[in-house]
Amino acid sequence: MPTRTAMRTVVIPMAGRGSRFRSVHDTKVLYPVPPRAEPMFAHAVSTLGFAFDRLVLICQRAHGIPALAREHLPWVTDIACVELDAITGGPMESVLKARALLEETPDSEVVVCNADQAMVWPGDWALGWFRDRGAEGGIPTLRRDTLRHSYVGLDPEVPHKVVAVREKERISDRATIGIYWFRRAAGLLAAADRMMAAGDRAPNGEFYVGPAYNHLDGLILEYPLCEFWSLGEPENLAAYLARDYAAAARD
Repeated sequence: MPTRTAMRTVVIPMAGRGSRFRSVHDTKVLYPVPPRAEPMFAHAVSTLGFAFDRLVLICQRAHGIPALAREHLPWVTDIACVELDAITGGPMESVLKARALLEETPDSEVVVCNADQAMVWPGDWALGWFRDRGAEGGIPTLRRDTLRHSYVGLDPEVPHKVVAVREKERISDRATIGIYWFRRAAGLLAAADRMMAAGDRAPNGEFYVGPAYNHLDGLILEYPLCEFWSLGEPENLAAYLARDYAAAARD
């Protein structure tokens, strides 16, 4: 198994509106996920599938995330919460609210993750594979065919080499799933700055994390998954709780 020497920081931008969950709960990231009734963001952290040294949560101040994180994630020894009072212009803009924290350890690995998913994968091995292959960025992917997802373009000559990322544009059959690995925090910040300066926005006008790879120097790889659970909408969550694999595959 690959060994990890660099510090690894997980950043979870969860300061959005979560409007798709309003029919069942006021705040998606706080939805109590059975069987332990832990907030959805805590369930996502618990199922990441890889080790990390620091957890950074970008959240709305009104949600009381710091106390909930301490209660439901007692095994995480280093948690930093960046509390906001307004909605940002997208997930990457939220991530950049933690710039000062990321600049403290510019050579640390950073994994940006969604707050509404559950992973089933050999995460430590996969992230080590990215690193040992010499990648500067790495993206777990899943085979999908709808415009609900964002997609990576692949090099036809080099297996698993990512050459482009597009939001809600099917440029291949490999969809991103909301986990984005960067070898260095400094590389993530530089790529994010270039992305925003170039106006590389999603179709809804927001700045997403995936397109930052279009502006990251160096090798970027995909890691194909065979199972993944999105919890971002009530029907996704219901499929996960029932372990309805057919419904998950149709997402």
